[in-house]
Amino acid sequence: MLSRMDVVLPNEGNEKLNYNTGALLYGYMMEQIGEYAQALHEQGIKPYSQYLFFDKAQNSYVWRINTMTESAYERLLLPLKDALKKDIFIKNKEMNIAYEKMVDYKQISNDELLKKYYLSDTTAKYITLKFVTPCSFHSFGEHVFVPDIRLIMKSFMSKADAFTEVSFQDEETLQSLVQNIRLSEYSIKSTVYYLSRVKIKSFVGTVTFVVNGPDMLKRLAGMLFGYGEYSGVGVKSTQGMGGIQIL
Repeated sequence: MLSRMDVVLPNEGNEKLNYNTGALLYGYMMEQIGEYAQALHEQGIKPYSQYLFFDKAQNSYVWRINTMTESAYERLLLPLKDALKKDIFIKNKEMNIAYEKMVDYKQISNDELLKKYYLSDTTAKYITLKFVTPCSFHSFGEHVFVPDIRLIMKSFMSKADAFTEVSFQDEETLQSLVQNIRLSEYSIKSTVYYLSRVKIKSFVGTVTFVVNGPDMLKRLAGMLFGYGEYSGVGVKSTQGMGGIQIL
């Protein structure tokens, strides 16, 4: 079950916010969910993502929280909603963050997501992603901060494989996706994401992919990109990194 909640943070009174604040909001969120925080800490791939981005349409920052399982919805998102009856207070920074409203989105089952892409009358040849918060990948002991197609698709597949009934851990399928997806155009810049005293080299910006190959491969690619809007992509998607939106 895929769930999403947006917490809208007005500009006024929140002048110090930026996407790095997502790391602080992660800490705040863990404080609200009791013993479940420890259970999540011991888990490999986490069943949620969260990040902070500026929404020009609302002229406000938006804290977006996604969950990929029913358990995460009940034990993370619902307690967080209850805690947000008052402003957000970041203890270690003595920082108070005012919010304007919470916005709930309709829950989507994994089957509904699959049907959206596999039963659609058309398939998308071009897919444009906006990396709204810094994205980075870990490969061979280093951070890779470019939109590498293999690392992007491998990240999508591993996250989807963890929380759906369909198996995606297939090297042959990954290779087919990599061979048939190409960069069409991009506008990105390098940046760093701060986690405590650690700087993670990363990138933000917009990337358009062209998807070739058989019809079913295009549908699979579309579904994985769609799932990525919930799961995030790359490293530290639970701590504010790797937030993406399909344009």
